[in-house]
Amino acid sequence: MAVINELESDLPRPDDTHVPGGPKVRVYKPTTSAPQSLPLVLFIHGGGWFAGNLETEDRTCRMLCGLADSLVVSVEYRCGFDVPLETEVQDCVKAFSWAREQAAELRADPKKLVVLGGSAGGALAVSAVYQLIKAEKGDQIAGLVCMNGLSVLPEATPPGYKHLMKSYVENDGPLPFVSGKDTFGLYEYRKITAHNIATNVFPTAGGPAAMHGFPPTYVVTSDNDASRDDGTVLEAVLKDAGVRVKRDNFVGLAHYFWTFPLPKANERFWESLIGGIRWTLEASDSHVASP
Repeated sequence: MAVINELESDLPRPDDTHVPGGPKVRVYKPTTSAPQSLPLVLFIHGGGWFAGNLETEDRTCRMLCGLADSLVVSVEYRCGFDVPLETEVQDCVKAFSWAREQAAELRADPKKLVVLGGSAGGALAVSAVYQLIKAEKGDQIAGLVCMNGLSVLPEATPPGYKHLMKSYVENDGPLPFVSGKDTFGLYEYRKITAHNIATNVFPTAGGPAAMHGFPPTYVVTSDNDASRDDGTVLEAVLKDAGVRVKRDNFVGLAHYFWTFPLPKANERFWESLIGGIRWTLEASDSHVASP
C-alpha cells in the first residue's frame, strides 16, 4: 500500500465548486493520465446527520483518490439538527446528477459511478441510491459502498431480520467513538420511531421489496460497534432482493476505526475497501454484459 503522506503530497490541489441549485462539492483528481476512463466516487461524509463539511474527511478522500485511482467528488450536503433528513438526501442526489453530467469534462467514466458513504453518510448513500432508482436513474449507478452505515433504526428492522440485529445488545455500554446510546440519541432527536420511519430515507426498513434494483453493494462493518448489524441486516435484505452484495466485518475494531492511528488495521481496511470498490464495478460490468 502507498504511504499516506506521499498520496497527500502527490495529489493536485482539489477544486471546490457549487452544484447549481445544490450543495458545494470538492473534486479530487488522481495523477493518472488515462483519458475519460477513471471511476468516479461520490463521497458522502459522516457526522450523525448534524455535523461535517468538506474538511471533515478530506484525508479519506485523498486516500480514496490515490489508492483507488479514481476521481472523487465529496459532497458538503446541508446538515444540522434543524435540517430535514430528506433535504440532506436531496443534496446528495443533486451532487450525483451533477457528477454524472460533468464526468466527461472531469475525465471520468459516467458508467463507473460509485456512491460511497460512511456512518450517517452511509445511510445517506443508501437513501440517495433508493431515490435515484425510484426516479428511474438506477442504471446510472455502478455501485454502492456503505461503511459503518446507520441504515436502519433497530426497532424498525423488517420482520424476518430481527434475529440478525444483535449488536446493540452485544455491544451495549461505553464504546470507542460512537456508542449505542449516541446512536439512539440521534434517532430520538429526529423523532424517528419504528412507527413513523420513512422508507424513502431508510429503505432497509422496507425490506427486500424496497431494495429491488440496487446496484452491486459493498458493506463495511466493525465488530466492536453498536451499529454493526445495521450492515448485517442491510446485506441480508439486499441479498433477498436479488442484489449482489459483499460484506467485510473487521473483528475487534470500533466505529470508523480507519480515522484513528491504527497502522495494521488501517492497511487491512484500505486494501479491503479498494477491493470492494473494484468488486462493485466488476459486478456491475458483468451484470450489464449478461443477456
